[in-house]
Amino acid sequence: MRLNIGCGNQFKTKVPADYVNIDFVRDFKPDVVCDLAKERWPFDDNSMDEGICTHVMEHIGPGYFHFLQEMYRVAKPGAVIHCAVPHPRHDMFLHDPTHVRPVTIVGLALFSKRHLKEQMARTPPNILTPFADMINVDFELSNIIYKFDAEVHPAMQAKVEEDRWFCEKYFNNIVFEICFDWTVIK
Repeated sequence: MRLNIGCGNQFKTKVPADYVNIDFVRDFKPDVVCDLAKERWPFDDNSMDEGICTHVMEHIGPGYFHFLQEMYRVAKPGAVIHCAVPHPRHDMFLHDPTHVRPVTIVGLALFSKRHLKEQMARTPPNILTPFADMINVDFELSNIIYKFDAEVHPAMQAKVEEDRWFCEKYFNNIVFEICFDWTVIK
């Protein structure tokens, strides 16, 4: 099964027809109606081969850990979830009142057991909350792409990696979207 997690209202034109579309908003007419942050997802354990989660995670408030646990539960070992989130320092994130959670690569890495183990082995060890262990999930990040705002894109291409990182960290509206894959480790 391939799952479009938090499909929203544009799934009919942007996602292949074989995906199961799930959202809590009935008016969107998803295949499955479910509050992903509160309810048990109506799928068997280890039943999802692949997923899409586009501009969803930033909308999940107090039910964030539940959301991640359910995504992990329904995913098969090795399943890949293709994700996209707005960059938390971009106006696209800042001005939308439904955006309640900044999602960053550093924060997402806290749900990787390998990453946490590597960080704790450093001298001195990084002080990180071991969320992967605490909520019993393990997602491995890969294929991280930072999409630049159209107005700064040509200038950013000329920057060396250090300058891009500096600009992204300290200035707004440099990166508008972060795309990444999360592979499920079981």
